[in-house]
Amino acid sequence: MFNVIFLKHRNKNCCKFTVLTGSSKAMEPDMAISMVERMNDKGCSVGVIHADNDSTTTSRLKEKFGNIKKRDDKNHLKKNLSKQLYSAANKYKELKGKGVVPYIARCYMYAISSKQTSTEELCERLESIVPHLYGDHSGCSADWCSYSKQPETYRCV
Repeated sequence: MFNVIFLKHRNKNCCKFTVLTGSSKAMEPDMAISMVERMNDKGCSVGVIHADNDSTTTSRLKEKFGNIKKRDDKNHLKKNLSKQLYSAANKYKELKGKGVVPYIARCYMYAISSKQTSTEELCERLESIVPHLYGDHSGCSADWCSYSKQPETYRCV
């Protein structure tokens, strides 16, 4: 679980004055830098930031704070995975079935959202997704695949 520590708000135009010069696209990196600076000023060093896939924000943060790492938040990760799967559906007809892409994305999110004790455990969960999709549940974890509970009535998609 993550807690909100700092929150910034920017508005390009206000009825009284212009708040930010430059493009609206510059707001997110500006806010990210401002928040990390504020945390550093309070004695909290920032090693990892969870955000969307804005490469401008990431590059500006790394430019200013060389050691900072960026991780995708789960919502953006799922959105990008789904987008890539829908794109792949143009080439692979197996992905065109009703509910297939959302189901694959859901399996992937279950695998990364569940608590793991090691990188190896995460890899095992991710590697079990494709066999799971084809009916091989030998590598599935009971916390995200219900096949082991009721194999006779289990339905994949």
